[in-house]
Amino acid sequence: MSDHANLATQNLAVLFLAIEYPPLNTAGVFRSLKFTKYLPAYGVKPVVLTLDVSDAGVIFGGASDPALLEEIPDSVEIVRVKCDEFVAQKSGRFRRFLQIYFQIEDRIGSVWRKALLERMPALIAQYGPRAVYVTLPPFSAGRLALAIGRQYRLPIIVDMRDGWSQWRVGPFGSWFHYYLTLRRERSLLQAAAAIITVTRQLAAVFSRTHPGVSEADIQVITNGYDFDLCLPQTIDVPQREPTARVVIGYVGSFYYEPDKQRAHLTPWWRKRFHRKLQYSAVKEDWLYRSPYFFMRALALVFERRPELRAVVQFEVMGSDAKWLTEMAESLGIGLSCKFYPRGEYNEVLQFQSRCDAFLCTSVKVPGGQDYAIASKTFDYLRYPKPILGFVTKGAQREFLAESGISLLCDPDELESSSQVLERFVLGGFALSPNREFLLRFHRQLLASQLAATIKRVAA
Repeated sequence: MSDHANLATQNLAVLFLAIEYPPLNTAGVFRSLKFTKYLPAYGVKPVVLTLDVSDAGVIFGGASDPALLEEIPDSVEIVRVKCDEFVAQKSGRFRRFLQIYFQIEDRIGSVWRKALLERMPALIAQYGPRAVYVTLPPFSAGRLALAIGRQYRLPIIVDMRDGWSQWRVGPFGSWFHYYLTLRRERSLLQAAAAIITVTRQLAAVFSRTHPGVSEADIQVITNGYDFDLCLPQTIDVPQREPTARVVIGYVGSFYYEPDKQRAHLTPWWRKRFHRKLQYSAVKEDWLYRSPYFFMRALALVFERRPELRAVVQFEVMGSDAKWLTEMAESLGIGLSCKFYPRGEYNEVLQFQSRCDAFLCTSVKVPGGQDYAIASKTFDYLRYPKPILGFVTKGAQREFLAESGISLLCDPDELESSSQVLERFVLGGFALSPNREFLLRFHRQLLASQLAATIKRVAA
């Protein structure tokens, strides 16, 4: 990486609104963590506004990993604000149903708002921030950023890690829920001095959904990796001995829930009375995000080559949901699968080190493209091992195709996918990493892009 010789010497403060932040260990933590790790080197001083540690653990249900805090420079100010009201609230089953049904977004922002805004005058006086950066989801963070930006006349930089109105694992409660979500998303994007997102496909979604939001004005800063890229010229997969054990691994969640999937795809006239008003703005098929199509291909490989059942293992670290076990057993490969809950960072590294390949999946968007590149994809680059991509048309497939380290499979083509999978298991081939392409995704380089945007907006 560069020696920073050309960095500005100014120390420009920015309010960095990141509801998910270490030591919380959730998928939403790492983009914020890595930006704040590198921004000070580029003349930007993040003042992180986040939840109290204990409250974050209760609200998100995520594990705590104190080791993540060691990556944060001393120059980064972390302001932790209690959210007692959220944690203290308890209600019966019916009241919880009403709270869930009538909310337009998550409740974190509305409950946290009072305590956060009470702290703002002192923070503004102490740090003199020049802008507000906010990362979404949680989507309620958007209204908090608007409130702070308008009250103190600060420009807002909106970083959309996911879609909002056009992203749903399950349906909206009704068309009215969707409409209000659309309005809130639009008001945030139109108020932003800069909009950032993670793929060009997602930029196109926002532009298509909101007239007046030009795709050309949306900056793409992808997710990335944060280690020295140690990929060889070729990744050799030698021909395996018949008894050699093969572990195919996956890290993290699948963001697939069978009940929500059924609600998402079932026509209204076939739903129960209290669900007939449910509305789906997009028809994303999240079964493709699950390992179902990979498992189906693996089952076919075992059918053709029964001797491979004793040597091939599929393991997941980050999800041990009941549906995963049921899915594996329904396909007849339950004994070849192991599922573990979320682990700490070092445990994940140990898990990855003993895998022989990694699995990637992606959502299917009928008539469109998937817009996400899973953050785990970049984490996989730490080890020179093949990635098995059971991926649909879109950002994930494009990245893997360009990377040179993936074996791509069409989830809808069972026979050809199983042949690719069998080829990997048997070995006897080599992959050629596209190092020049992959170097673009180091977190330090990506942070420099964000720093440039912050300075432009603050000016």
